[in-house]
Amino acid sequence: RLEGSLAASSWTGGLANKFNRGIVENCIIDVDVSASGGACGLVFGVIVDGSEAGPNGSTVATFRNSIVLGTADMSNYTEGSPLPWMKTIGAVAGAVNGTISNVFYDSANATAAMTNGSSIDGCAKTAEELQTATTYSAFDSEIWNIAEGSYPTLKVQAGAAE
Repeated sequence: RLEGSLAASSWTGGLANKFNRGIVENCIIDVDVSASGGACGLVFGVIVDGSEAGPNGSTVATFRNSIVLGTADMSNYTEGSPLPWMKTIGAVAGAVNGTISNVFYDSANATAAMTNGSSIDGCAKTAEELQTATTYSAFDSEIWNIAEGSYPTLKVQAGAAE
């Protein structure tokens, strides 16, 4: 679980500015991002498949089975900011050329979804849908506590007291 806030110019995200290979999964991201430039996201600034293979030989960037709860705000955007042609802030990423699956965000908290301002089917959910157990049917019940009427939680969080 990642919580916090971030004020940035461009090419930044609450978790990382650029994600270009590997797998990020089973996360709860609750970060508020305010951006004055483009390609900013609550999780990643940019998700892009890498040109060089990682340790496992993969060049694919995959983000899956996660919940994004923060808010995205570009009201401070100014003309002349870096990359004014890419005025995008997304619930997951400002720009995407990778794989996103079973990642859900509160549609009331981010005006733009992702992928250069367009949407990835099924990611935007209302607060009510985010508290509906069937939303998370693809999530692993060995990892997640999923109950009707509440947001899912991770069963064990790194660094959490037991």
